[in-house]
Amino acid sequence: VRFCDESLGRLDRSAAVLKRVRAVLTDGFDLCGRHYELLAFSASQLRDRSAWFFASHQQITAADIRTWLGDFRSITNPAKYYARLGQSFSGTHTTNKLARLINRFERIPDVTTPDGKYVFSDGVGRISVEFARKAAGAMDIGADEPVPSAFQIRFGGHKGVVSVYPRMPAGVCLQLRGSMDKFDCKHDQLEVIRCAENNPGSLNRQLILLLSTLGVPDIVFQRLQDKIIERLREACHDREQALQMLRTHGSRLPPGLAHCLMDMLKDGISLSTEPFIQQCLTSLSRLTLRHLRDRAHIAVEKSGFFLGIMDEEEVLEYGEVYLAVRSHSDKSDVRVITGKVVVGKNPCYHPGDLRVLECVNCPSLRHIVDCVVFPQRGPRPHPDECSGSDLDGDLYFVTWDEHLIPPRMFEAMDYSPPPAVCHASGTNSVENMAENFVQFIKNDNLGLISHAHLALADSLEDGALSQECLELAHLNSLAVDYPKTGVPAVMGPHLRVHHYPDFMQKPSM
Repeated sequence: VRFCDESLGRLDRSAAVLKRVRAVLTDGFDLCGRHYELLAFSASQLRDRSAWFFASHQQITAADIRTWLGDFRSITNPAKYYARLGQSFSGTHTTNKLARLINRFERIPDVTTPDGKYVFSDGVGRISVEFARKAAGAMDIGADEPVPSAFQIRFGGHKGVVSVYPRMPAGVCLQLRGSMDKFDCKHDQLEVIRCAENNPGSLNRQLILLLSTLGVPDIVFQRLQDKIIERLREACHDREQALQMLRTHGSRLPPGLAHCLMDMLKDGISLSTEPFIQQCLTSLSRLTLRHLRDRAHIAVEKSGFFLGIMDEEEVLEYGEVYLAVRSHSDKSDVRVITGKVVVGKNPCYHPGDLRVLECVNCPSLRHIVDCVVFPQRGPRPHPDECSGSDLDGDLYFVTWDEHLIPPRMFEAMDYSPPPAVCHASGTNSVENMAENFVQFIKNDNLGLISHAHLALADSLEDGALSQECLELAHLNSLAVDYPKTGVPAVMGPHLRVHHYPDFMQKPSM
């Protein structure tokens, strides 16, 4: 159930609206002769103002389902409790065929800095080559296709990423770390959310702003934009450009349509005489131009979004990463990237969120493809430097385009989380769940902070380096973590924007 206004837009925060939302969450609602009551919601559902409801009956109730999902009694922070509860509602592929094998797992310690402040292995474990192959088969990945090098998984109360590890002890399928253990759960099925793959990379307003702040000339972005527009024109009558457009921007089409169109083109169906293909390509071209205009989504050929994992072989030094990418057109073509690269994670607001690192060729890591491998050495993990991220499934933007490598780099911001709000008891009551949902709607300022940062960076002389923008970058990290910490990001009056630049297409206040 999603809470929105009549035009399907965001709710306002008036007392009357919040009172109505609270009543529906607390008391439930009747539909088609059934009474539905609040079941759970995840962090992403909170941002979307939606939640799961369940029609309880004599055999099972919403409370029974929450109890069955796991033991959350050790979690005293209400916001974290709801986030962990919502973890079970992620869309996954269940590998039922591997239920017996999954029992062969063991726990291994996390890799930390000497003082224990940072965890290099935060959210990442290992999977054997044999089990990775069987997990890929259970996900309908063909036997003739390459086995993914990493999987984002859910296993009982564990969540995170497991990377292929050739030297796994005999008889062991998985090695999981303490940072992956979120709550106690008896379920023994491996659920896969996604696999490592080469996702086409693109810039957005935040990345462009920070790269410009770090010294990348504006003409570089203009040339990339012009190149995209020219290729979109060619895609309507050139087969290779059409295939490239579908690979890069096809995710904007309905699920499965891009692959269907690519198969049709590869099978020799004429681009010029088939009206269905022409209409789809024209629609995709218009969608891409709209994203280019409204969000500055500029595709970059020498870039991608990749799952992040840790160097299990201990060969990388601080300041180094490893990345091997598989060609979209030829799965047997794997290229190891070397030289300077820019690594970041969306959303990014602080100039230190973008790291310029050295991509090196390590023969002992050749089995890892389509994953960015970070070192387990240094004063601080590189993922934590990138917007305070970790390795439990985040996708990292990596570009090796020499024109996008900035000449300077700033110190990363400190992303230590604030003390979470804790309750001693009553955490899982429906009333507390409803109140947490309503308080989030009332205090969620993530969009407001993002717009203010972009507008101030455009208008102030120091741009993203101004004191106001640096303060907004800190507030953004609080707002992103609000669903898990319960600590809201409060904007002061001096940070509120009343006049927006034309390119943001927002009315001034």
